[in-house]
Amino acid sequence: MRVVETIFSGLRVRQGRIGGRAAVVVLAGVALTGSVAFATSGKDPADYQTPAAGTCGGVHGQGATLGIDLNPDIPSPRCIIVRPDQHVRITNRRGEAARVFFGGHTSQLGDGDSVRYPQRAGRFLEFGVHVIEIGAGGGSRLGFGEVWLKHRH
Repeated sequence: MRVVETIFSGLRVRQGRIGGRAAVVVLAGVALTGSVAFATSGKDPADYQTPAAGTCGGVHGQGATLGIDLNPDIPSPRCIIVRPDQHVRITNRRGEAARVFFGGHTSQLGDGDSVRYPQRAGRFLEFGVHVIEIGAGGGSRLGFGEVWLKHRH
């Protein structure tokens, strides 16, 4: 793991990569010696802990599949709550093909195509909010919908 350390206003900031994803650790007033180790579960880490969308929908059935439609303007719903025993489905309704990035997976979806992740959400996602991203040209990505993995609704 490559680690870069920077000091901002007395705070130590260590940046590195874990499983191909960026990781940042901020250490305030701590003297460090030796190397820094990051623990990882092998699951996709959450992007944040609460959704930006404001409200999130969800279904209460065990093993249920919850879905988000990627529309041309905004996803519908903008956010879903899933439990660890449920599945996630993403449907492309943008009117054109889209490359979708979610949970450490990449899918190329034609208009009207769906991807249902075969693993239950708790098997490949850490608890928290995960952003669905779509390719936006030039290698950039656009956040487009949220999946909030929670213990309970």
